[in-house]
Amino acid sequence: MTNIIEEETIDPGLRKAYPPMTDDEVREAQRTLTQYVSVVVRIYDRLESEGKHWPTVKEAALMMAEDGLIDNTPVEAGDADMQQPIY
Repeated sequence: MTNIIEEETIDPGLRKAYPPMTDDEVREAQRTLTQYVSVVVRIYDRLESEGKHWPTVKEAALMMAEDGLIDNTPVEAGDADMQQPIY
């Protein structure tokens, strides 16, 4: 019986995004990204199964401000760029 190890195919988009990386580094980035997306999907599925929803940007910002992770100081009225929604 022959042991054939199939080499991971490198996503061309990822290769294009990181041209200075070696093939091994791109493969590692691809594996890491795949694992990250798997976790995000599991979180989403869990929230959905519990009848909950993914927090909106505003809800997330409020939670982070409550935990002291961000400064929730109101924006000055003249700061037009900051008045636009970020989503």
